[in-house]
Amino acid sequence: MKLIRTFLLLVHLAVMVLLFGVYLNKIVPPSRLAFPDLLALAFPLLLAVHAMLTLFWIASWRKRAFVFLLLTFFLYHPIIRWINFNRQESGILKVITFNVKNGHRGMDKIQKFFRENRDADVIMLQESSRIALPNQDSVKSPVISLTTRHKIIRHGNLITSGSNGRSFYADIDINGKTIRFVNVYLEPFYIEKDMVKPSESTHINESKARALVHKLVPTFKIHQQQVEEIRNIVRQSPYPVILGGDFNSVPSSWEYDHLGEGLEDAFMKAGSGIATSFHDFKIPIRIDYLFNSKEMEATKYTVDRSRKISDHYPVFAEFKIP
Repeated sequence: MKLIRTFLLLVHLAVMVLLFGVYLNKIVPPSRLAFPDLLALAFPLLLAVHAMLTLFWIASWRKRAFVFLLLTFFLYHPIIRWINFNRQESGILKVITFNVKNGHRGMDKIQKFFRENRDADVIMLQESSRIALPNQDSVKSPVISLTTRHKIIRHGNLITSGSNGRSFYADIDINGKTIRFVNVYLEPFYIEKDMVKPSESTHINESKARALVHKLVPTFKIHQQQVEEIRNIVRQSPYPVILGGDFNSVPSSWEYDHLGEGLEDAFMKAGSGIATSFHDFKIPIRIDYLFNSKEMEATKYTVDRSRKISDHYPVFAEFKIP
């Protein structure tokens, strides 16, 4: 039994090192080292292993349980990017971001979604090239679009790096207050379900792992270029900003840390529950976000899991405008 405990202790220490490795994404870009971005993808699994081993030490009445519990507090910030508990209240500005996957589960369902959310002030869509927008002021470009019941003053396209990532900004007059909305769709990974499905063959699993890394690492580097281009339009904005969309990146990733620089994650301020927004792989993945300038206050954030009309869930947030 002592040998087993020693082995589990070594495993637990290794897991803790990997969990804390996600903090490297604040300072190390993917072009220099992609490993921290890979750790961000594994964060929920690593956290689950840490929780189970900590419970084991508690049940075994080992003093090391208190050490691991203490270390958990230092992971508080990355944890609440996935799961949170805030009080919610209604705001005066309702924003939706939704990757509609080009309506592959039924165009009629997408149009019904528009009708049921006609009270939304702004709806930002990704993978929407085939989607007919409501008869409102709108911006449409390859891959992404935006529709609003308010007036669009100006807009412009962003992102020249990569092949399929797209972004644009739209300055919108919301009841006399101009707000810059930035719709983001970072370069996709093009990962099929079969690539992440475990096999009984160790050899096949190793091949799948190598193929995944081969797809992930180059895309991380493309993301870095795209994020830097998007950050410029946010920094230069003379107006408060709401930035949202499909980042194709998880919390604790380099992309999350740097796209959200100087902004607030609406989920961390006003979310309650789990923020998972992509459901096609049956594992917890949060890649859809809404961020806001600190001049505004997020009052409500929800992921509508009742609507399975895409491989993403729509994300709703409400804000107070100063």
